[in-house]
Amino acid sequence: MSARVTIADTMLISAVRYALPRMTYIVSWTVDEVIRVWDDLSENARVVIARDVKRAKEDGVFGMPMDADSWERLLNHIAVSEGETQ
Repeated sequence: MSARVTIADTMLISAVRYALPRMTYIVSWTVDEVIRVWDDLSENARVVIARDVKRAKEDGVFGMPMDADSWERLLNHIAVSEGETQ
């Protein structure tokens, strides 16, 4: 994990923000990639992604039910990675 925000962090944050309101395959692809690289992201990138996804859930912009399932999978992964319980 890097303390410095990288271009990869920024691109992944942008991908999450793009995918959040979408109702296409891009949601599952984005969630899969975030989970794959989660431990390598900077602390800042992890905080931003977690915050954005949690806000989208609160605001009801998780897309179709299958998209919501993907975002919930990411939130569960974040919670486990951070030692939280949901």
